[in-house]
Amino acid sequence: MTKVVGVLLAAGKSSRFGANKILASLPDSVPIGIRSAETLKKCVDDLLVVVDSENTATRSLFVDHGYDVAVSQNSGFGMGYSLSHGIAASSGATHWIIALADMPYLSLSTICKLRDFLVTSNQITVPVFEGRLGHPVGFPVRYREQLLRLTGDNGARSVLDRSGADTFFFMTCDLGVVKDIDVRSDLFGSDSSTQ
Repeated sequence: MTKVVGVLLAAGKSSRFGANKILASLPDSVPIGIRSAETLKKCVDDLLVVVDSENTATRSLFVDHGYDVAVSQNSGFGMGYSLSHGIAASSGATHWIIALADMPYLSLSTICKLRDFLVTSNQITVPVFEGRLGHPVGFPVRYREQLLRLTGDNGARSVLDRSGADTFFFMTCDLGVVKDIDVRSDLFGSDSSTQ
């Protein structure tokens, strides 16, 4: 039986933003992190949000909105720790979709297409926008051990780089797969989730 688990990484430092960007509101007043979670949740069987142990405000935001949260003790050392913690904390998955909480402009259709391609191909699945690799990225369960060993700040890039022909790339017109929020002016960019 297929079980696709979404792992939303929300443990970053927001250093360029100048405040906790996950809590910041989009123009429609929805917090960045909640919009990212809402969209991802519609395309997965379970959703787990990974937060930093020192950021109680981020944890409270997701808990108050009813999301399952995994608290990472080592996320301050890099995204790889958050990702591996999310993999370890999710149970029964046959596939994972790893997404970033600061990418609220992703369209629902893109994530659902990724899910379908991931389950059908049973390969690492990556969206591509105008030649740029994007997020989220899907992984079948056979990559669990590699994902559990991740450290540092490159996320799962090392796993992707070693996967060779076992990767399915699909082209998308969704700018949201490469558009994250780093600075406050990014809050007012185009919202591809309406397209």
